[in-house]
Amino acid sequence: MFASDQPFTLYMILVGVVGCGLAGHAWTKMKTMSKWHILGACFLPLLSGILFWSLALHMHTHFNGWPEQIGDNGFPWALKQHANIQEFLFSCTFGVAFVVAPLLALIFSLTPKLRPLLDYLGVFYLAFLLLALCIFADIAPKGYRVWFWD
Repeated sequence: MFASDQPFTLYMILVGVVGCGLAGHAWTKMKTMSKWHILGACFLPLLSGILFWSLALHMHTHFNGWPEQIGDNGFPWALKQHANIQEFLFSCTFGVAFVVAPLLALIFSLTPKLRPLLDYLGVFYLAFLLLALCIFADIAPKGYRVWFWD
């Protein structure tokens, strides 16, 4: 199915499978977790999602629709900064999901005292999966998706 020269693709699939497994396990344990710990675990994906939708609203409000051009040429300063902050936070969120969290999952699973923390990584991945659904599914308005992906 995959050639051996595609380690990046295999790594992404592996992280996705592990993330889904952790998210599914965390879903069953969330009733026993502290609400503040759950909020802390899903803070980064939640904030990214809020910025994703607030930028869509900001853009639609400013242009009375969607921008005609691709990129941020002609955007007012506040809208450019909003887009830059969203881009930075998305980079951080995806970096944590695909680099930091897998390393933490490995460390937590190999250390018996830290194994309960896998539940919080699962909460992070659950929130991350919801964020990915918002980004990659056709949930956002078409004009915003066209601008976002180009």
